[in-house]
Amino acid sequence: MQSTVQVKRGYNRLAGLYDLLKQLVFGNALNRAELHSIEWLKECDTVLILGGGTGKFLESLIRLNVKQIIYVELSDKMIEKTKKRIEKNNENTSRVIFVQKSWEEYVPEEPIDAIVCNFFLDMYPEHSIKRIIDHNSLSMKQGGIWYITDFYLQAESARLNKYLVKTMYAFFVTMCSIEARQLPNIFSCFSAKEFDEKVRLESNYLRQSIFQKK
Repeated sequence: MQSTVQVKRGYNRLAGLYDLLKQLVFGNALNRAELHSIEWLKECDTVLILGGGTGKFLESLIRLNVKQIIYVELSDKMIEKTKKRIEKNNENTSRVIFVQKSWEEYVPEEPIDAIVCNFFLDMYPEHSIKRIIDHNSLSMKQGGIWYITDFYLQAESARLNKYLVKTMYAFFVTMCSIEARQLPNIFSCFSAKEFDEKVRLESNYLRQSIFQKK
């Protein structure tokens, strides 16, 4: 099991450079991938974001006028940077609840319409991802959705993409002590018995899927 103290410390160290590093390595690819299907969240009353990072996606979600957004992030420095981003752009934060906890510590107190995991589940091996799904699906409304954007490699993926992802893991394991040591098969963790895949978009080393709870 990963130490949340070590993970928090690592992401706190990276918070100031996180957006710059992401831009240098991936350009705008990750930000674009996150937004492809955001209209699916437009009619939601309550959206839970797990691992919100520095708030780039939150900024777009606020503009959709979702009634309530619960923003769960372990790193206090990431939350601090998120708040500064939102304030700088004059976005309304009255509908956002910031929660500085790990996914294990946080238990939703109300029914959730959608859970957003953008580049969050890749920190965990598959057995932990299944625990995250089980833990949070209990609070999800019938017909609620998981909105997932993350890295995705196949046997035929370009060698450069595989090298890029492998290097990324070496970096985050060293800097943040993340639990996963290699890219897990994230999307296979959503059982077809429990979820219908409503959206599937793939581009190079990225994939976005929306899974609806049956």
